[in-house]
Amino acid sequence: MDFGNYGTPRGSPASELYATEIHELHSRCRFRYEPLRSAFPSLTVSHYTDTDTYDRFDGVDLTPHNHRKYQPGSGWALGLQPRTSDREPQGALCEAVADGGATWAILRVGPFNSTGGYDWWQFAAHDALNLSRRLEGGRTLALHSHYVVGVRAEDGGVLGYPP
Repeated sequence: MDFGNYGTPRGSPASELYATEIHELHSRCRFRYEPLRSAFPSLTVSHYTDTDTYDRFDGVDLTPHNHRKYQPGSGWALGLQPRTSDREPQGALCEAVADGGATWAILRVGPFNSTGGYDWWQFAAHDALNLSRRLEGGRTLALHSHYVVGVRAEDGGVLGYPP
């Protein structure tokens, strides 16, 4: 079994789920960015510079407008400091239909800057892909897979794994 398409195994029994390359899906999208607070109102994002700061919950809250969404007394919220940048993270959502007919929801958020070296990023949200609208009228929803892919801001190129 070899690995391609960002770590997804090829040659597995579920290979047909992964026949569509992520590059192809992205090429079908026209992302319209807006501030996270309006694009994905429940999204929380935090950053920890290394494993030690992550273990201490000593990070930066990149969505301080949602700080109240952390459970009271939660360790996740105790050490977070609000971001100091005036640049608010942006978000966009695209639905792309693959050649086989499957619909993929692609969420982009950022930009975020990392120095690498095992820094930690935490994302949490309710209905971040807005998939609840697919459940109207008694419909069912199957979630087959997810990808987390880093992208270079300059040219939209995908970062290798590991970067």
